Amino acid sequence: MSIKQGGNTIAGLENISGKANVALDNITNAGKEVCANMGMPSSRVDTLTAVASGGSYIAPADGYFVARATASAVGRYLEIQGGSLDSLVHSGGSGLDLSVFLPVQKGRVVATYYSTNTPTFWFVYAEGAQ
Repeated sequence: MSIKQGGNTIAGLENISGKANVALDNITNAGKEVCANMGMPSSRVDTLTAVASGGSYIAPADGYFVARATASAVGRYLEIQGGSLDSLVHSGGSGLDLSVFLPVQKGRVVATYYSTNTPTFWFVYAEGAQ
């Protein structure tokens, strides 16, 4: 088994399967760093087709949904909801760029709501989900 970190294969981890315990207290600090990095955003990004406010997406893998839009007035909003998590921002003025992101697990359905211009939506894969 090879593990990738930032696009590089980490040497010496071929036998990690069956050796790491749940607490990860029997692996090296380098191994713990690799494990911790698995949930971080990777450089793999998919641009999504925009949906109308109230529309939804399904997470293709573990990762992050990201949305960005420009507000045309004070009080405009941009929101992503997924299960018990929510990411929401309100504008304080016209012409301001609004951005939100939400970490998700594979298969999670997320809904989008906005009163801005049509946002741009992306899905950013987690390092360990590539």
